[in-house]
Amino acid sequence: MQVLIHLQSVLYALQGNLLTISSGTFKIKNFAEILREQFIMIFQIKPNLITIPKGRTMKYFVLFILIMVVASCKSDVVDPGKETPGSMNLSLEKTNIPSGVVVIRVTLSKNNFDDIVKDLDLLNETSAEIQVEELAVGTWHIKAEALDSDQKVLYTGESDIEIKSEEVTPVSITLSPVTENFGGIYINANWDDFIKNWFDQPTNPLIQKTSGTYQKFGVTQPYVLYEDGVYKMWYAGLVDSLKTYMFYATSTDGLQWHQYGYTPVLSPEDGKWDAGHVSPGPVIKINGVYKMFYNGWSEQSSNWSIGLATSTDGIQWTKSGQYPILSGSGWDKQMVARSVVKYDSVYYLYYSGMNNNSNQYEIGIARSTDGVSWTKENSPIMIPTQEWEAGSVGYPSVVYENNVFRMVYQGGGDQCSFSIAYSSDGINWSKYYNQPFFTQAKSIYGTKRIGCPFLLKLQNEYRIYYTGTQSSSNNNEMNSICVARKFTGE
Repeated sequence: MQVLIHLQSVLYALQGNLLTISSGTFKIKNFAEILREQFIMIFQIKPNLITIPKGRTMKYFVLFILIMVVASCKSDVVDPGKETPGSMNLSLEKTNIPSGVVVIRVTLSKNNFDDIVKDLDLLNETSAEIQVEELAVGTWHIKAEALDSDQKVLYTGESDIEIKSEEVTPVSITLSPVTENFGGIYINANWDDFIKNWFDQPTNPLIQKTSGTYQKFGVTQPYVLYEDGVYKMWYAGLVDSLKTYMFYATSTDGLQWHQYGYTPVLSPEDGKWDAGHVSPGPVIKINGVYKMFYNGWSEQSSNWSIGLATSTDGIQWTKSGQYPILSGSGWDKQMVARSVVKYDSVYYLYYSGMNNNSNQYEIGIARSTDGVSWTKENSPIMIPTQEWEAGSVGYPSVVYENNVFRMVYQGGGDQCSFSIAYSSDGINWSKYYNQPFFTQAKSIYGTKRIGCPFLLKLQNEYRIYYTGTQSSSNNNEMNSICVARKFTGE
């Protein structure tokens, strides 16, 4: 007879609060001693240990698994030199399982051992438990999958676990939504609360126009980099609808900003391809040097292109070469770079493209191995498909986390709104929501329009820095930089 000592593991749908569970790691001599000592340790486990990815549409989905030893009742004598094998018990709360999931499959693998595969049928089995006996001490690889009725994997997660003799070890596994391509139809399973609980910062706007001639109609197009405890923002100042300059500000909290003087840090150059406009694009840092992929044009009706500028301090910039590094034609004749992500040693640059001031944006991508020479995809990777987008999707801001690409993008006609899309490879995208999650109506300052979203992931929150627009005197518009926030509780 074997007595299994275990604590219930948890399948938890993240709500943003701390979860307290009874758990512990303790030496096991025999069952009687456990009862006698009644030794229980209480751990408070923060949501980042019990979430599932922030990487697509959430409610987060996490499995807590308890790996434990087996105490034998066959004999009161235990050989102290022999390592006792372990046992795994996984208990679920069926009420918290996302819709569509009918089977939980756990696969355990170890070198020189046969794979152990256990299925839990959530529809037919009365006990929501998976138990595996006699696990050899050592490192095992565990893979957990959530399947639908057609045996398609909707969520998956894996981890290495160390089974130790005479110890109880709690393990958490994050299950990420899965994307697959079947016959050219892009299928995406999402379970994500990213779209929920956003609020506009009450102190908006964060940055407004300053005195002088370079910001007559305000500031726009924020790009924010957080490094070494300092927030660094590059943004554009609007002289008029045809002329823009680039400015710089810093902050210790990302909310109260110190603007660097009243003069631009990057300006248009007469007679050059960027004679009429420069605005900030994505910034990366390679070997201590900032590289910015800035936007420019000579005339608003001409090609909009992407140039490269470098800096060692983020303030003094040097433009690279006489020509832009990326130009388009046709659907992306007018390009606006918004985001760069490094993935598998390759830089992915995401940009908006449109043809001849149509205000009908589509989203494109270019790739590079060195951040200097780029190759564009010939066709857009995202086009407007939903009614709320009003024929335009643009200003993509992309982060990569938990093996998932997340994009916040802009659509929605005159007032503009923000929505979310996901990808497993950064190229094939699936829109999560058929409505925007942040609209002009939610903005405190942007009473006329919002736009130019920039997504920033911090340790315990997401932020979207954006442009808010109001009507000013003489029917002009005034632009300022604002932020919307969402706490994750990590």
